[in-house]
Amino acid sequence: MVNYTDKPQLAQDLKETNDCFVRALAISANITYNEAHGIAEELFGRNPKEGTTMVESTIRSTKGRNYFQHRHLALEDVNHTYVRRDKKVHALNIRGFYNRYPKGSYLILVNKHALAIVDGVIQDWEAAKKHIGRTVEAAFRVTNGRQITLF
Repeated sequence: MVNYTDKPQLAQDLKETNDCFVRALAISANITYNEAHGIAEELFGRNPKEGTTMVESTIRSTKGRNYFQHRHLALEDVNHTYVRRDKKVHALNIRGFYNRYPKGSYLILVNKHALAIVDGVIQDWEAAKKHIGRTVEAAFRVTNGRQITLF
Protein backbone atom coordinates (compact mmCIF):
# COMPACT_ATOMS: atom_id res chain seq x y z
CA MET A 1 0.00 0.00 0.00
CA VAL A 2 1.21 3.48 -0.80
CA ASN A 3 1.58 5.63 2.29
CA TYR A 4 2.50 9.30 2.08
CA THR A 5 2.84 10.20 5.73
CA ASP A 6 5.93 12.09 4.63
CA LYS A 7 6.16 14.28 1.56
CA PRO A 8 7.04 12.08 -1.46
CA GLN A 9 10.54 12.63 -2.81
CA LEU A 10 9.15 13.60 -6.21
CA ALA A 11 7.02 16.32 -4.63
CA GLN A 12 10.10 17.60 -2.81
CA ASP A 13 12.12 17.51 -6.02
CA LEU A 14 9.40 19.42 -7.85
CA LYS A 15 9.10 21.82 -4.88
CA GLU A 16 5.40 20.96 -5.11
CA THR A 17 2.86 22.44 -2.69
CA ASN A 18 -0.92 22.31 -2.34
CA ASP A 19 -0.92 18.75 -3.68
CA CYS A 20 -3.25 17.06 -1.19
CA PHE A 21 -5.56 15.86 -3.99
CA VAL A 22 -2.62 14.42 -5.93
CA ARG A 23 -1.44 12.49 -2.87
CA ALA A 24 -4.95 11.34 -1.91
CA LEU A 25 -5.56 10.06 -5.45
CA ALA A 26 -2.20 8.27 -5.51
CA ILE A 27 -2.90 6.58 -2.17
CA SER A 28 -6.54 5.63 -2.79
CA ALA A 29 -5.94 4.36 -6.35
CA ASN A 30 -2.58 2.79 -5.45
CA ILE A 31 -0.84 4.56 -8.32
CA THR A 32 2.39 6.52 -8.40
CA TYR A 33 2.58 10.13 -7.31
CA ASN A 34 3.79 10.99 -10.83
CA GLU A 35 0.74 9.36 -12.46
CA ALA A 36 -1.65 11.08 -10.04
CA HIS A 37 0.11 14.39 -10.69
CA GLY A 38 -0.38 13.86 -14.44
CA ILE A 39 -4.09 13.11 -13.96
CA ALA A 40 -4.52 16.28 -11.89
CA GLU A 41 -2.85 18.34 -14.61
CA GLU A 42 -4.60 16.74 -17.57
CA LEU A 43 -8.13 16.21 -16.28
CA PHE A 44 -8.48 18.92 -13.63
CA GLY A 45 -6.23 21.55 -15.19
CA ARG A 46 -4.06 21.75 -12.08
CA ASN A 47 -1.13 24.15 -12.28
CA PRO A 48 2.16 23.48 -10.44
CA LYS A 49 2.17 24.59 -6.79
CA GLU A 50 -1.56 25.33 -6.88
CA GLY A 51 -4.43 23.32 -5.48
CA THR A 52 -6.80 21.22 -7.56
CA THR A 53 -10.22 22.79 -8.09
CA MET A 54 -13.60 21.52 -9.26
CA VAL A 55 -12.72 18.00 -8.09
CA GLU A 56 -16.17 16.72 -7.14
CA SER A 57 -17.96 18.01 -10.24
CA THR A 58 -15.18 16.84 -12.58
CA ILE A 59 -15.16 13.31 -11.14
CA ARG A 60 -18.95 13.09 -11.51
CA SER A 61 -18.96 14.49 -15.05
CA THR A 62 -19.11 12.26 -18.12
CA LYS A 63 -15.65 13.46 -19.11
CA GLY A 64 -14.28 12.50 -15.69
CA ARG A 65 -15.93 9.07 -15.62
CA ASN A 66 -14.65 8.30 -19.14
CA TYR A 67 -11.16 9.56 -18.29
CA PHE A 68 -10.85 7.30 -15.25
CA GLN A 69 -12.48 4.34 -17.00
CA HIS A 70 -9.95 4.63 -19.84
CA ARG A 71 -7.20 4.32 -17.21
CA HIS A 72 -8.93 1.32 -15.58
CA LEU A 73 -9.77 3.31 -12.46
CA ALA A 74 -13.28 3.49 -11.06
CA LEU A 75 -14.44 6.24 -8.68
CA GLU A 76 -17.88 5.38 -7.32
CA ASP A 77 -19.97 7.77 -5.23
CA VAL A 78 -20.38 6.64 -1.63
CA ASN A 79 -23.18 7.69 0.72
CA HIS A 80 -21.63 9.93 3.37
CA THR A 81 -24.81 11.05 5.13
CA TYR A 82 -26.98 9.85 7.99
CA VAL A 83 -30.36 10.75 9.46
CA ARG A 84 -30.48 12.01 13.03
CA ARG A 85 -33.33 11.44 15.42
CA ASP A 86 -34.75 14.80 14.39
CA LYS A 87 -35.21 13.28 10.88
CA LYS A 88 -32.70 15.70 9.34
CA VAL A 89 -29.98 14.48 6.99
CA HIS A 90 -26.42 15.31 8.04
CA ALA A 91 -23.03 14.59 6.52
CA LEU A 92 -20.68 12.24 8.32
CA ASN A 93 -17.42 13.47 9.74
CA ILE A 94 -14.24 11.56 8.96
CA ARG A 95 -14.47 9.42 12.11
CA GLY A 96 -18.03 8.42 11.24
CA PHE A 97 -17.01 7.65 7.67
CA TYR A 98 -14.19 5.25 8.47
CA ASN A 99 -16.35 3.55 11.09
CA ARG A 100 -19.09 3.02 8.49
CA TYR A 101 -16.67 1.89 5.75
CA PRO A 102 -13.93 -0.19 7.41
CA LYS A 103 -12.83 -1.93 4.20
CA GLY A 104 -11.80 -0.53 0.82
CA SER A 105 -10.01 2.49 -0.62
CA TYR A 106 -11.74 5.86 -0.52
CA LEU A 107 -10.96 9.34 -1.79
CA ILE A 108 -12.42 11.83 0.70
CA LEU A 109 -13.06 15.51 0.05
CA VAL A 110 -13.49 17.93 2.93
CA ASN A 111 -13.47 21.73 2.76
CA LYS A 112 -10.27 22.74 0.90
CA HIS A 113 -8.54 19.40 1.54
CA ALA A 114 -8.47 15.83 0.23
CA LEU A 115 -7.31 12.65 1.92
CA ALA A 116 -7.53 8.91 1.52
CA ILE A 117 -8.96 6.27 3.81
CA VAL A 118 -7.72 2.75 3.11
CA ASP A 119 -9.20 -0.16 5.06
CA GLY A 120 -10.38 2.14 7.83
CA VAL A 121 -7.04 3.94 8.24
CA ILE A 122 -6.70 7.64 7.47
CA GLN A 123 -3.85 8.12 5.01
CA ASP A 124 -2.95 11.76 5.35
CA TRP A 125 0.36 13.60 5.57
CA GLU A 126 -0.99 16.24 7.88
CA ALA A 127 -2.02 15.36 11.40
CA ALA A 128 -4.80 12.80 11.02
CA LYS A 129 -6.30 13.85 14.34
CA LYS A 130 -6.61 17.40 13.04
CA HIS A 131 -9.04 16.23 10.34
CA ILE A 132 -11.00 13.56 12.21
CA GLY A 133 -13.94 15.84 13.08
CA ARG A 134 -14.15 17.56 9.69
CA THR A 135 -17.32 17.09 7.65
CA VAL A 136 -17.08 14.90 4.56
CA GLU A 137 -18.28 16.86 1.52
CA ALA A 138 -17.84 14.02 -0.99
CA ALA A 139 -16.54 10.47 -0.90
CA PHE A 140 -15.61 8.05 -3.68
CA ARG A 141 -14.77 4.35 -3.50
CA VAL A 142 -11.69 3.91 -5.69
CA THR A 143 -11.00 0.68 -7.54
CA ASN A 144 -7.89 0.06 -9.60
CA GLY A 145 -8.82 -2.37 -12.41
CA ARG A 146 -5.16 -2.85 -13.31
CA GLN A 147 -4.58 -4.84 -10.16
CA ILE A 148 -5.84 -8.38 -10.20
CA THR A 149 -6.08 -10.83 -7.36
CA LEU A 150 -5.04 -14.33 -8.29
CA PHE A 151 -6.12 -16.09 -5.11
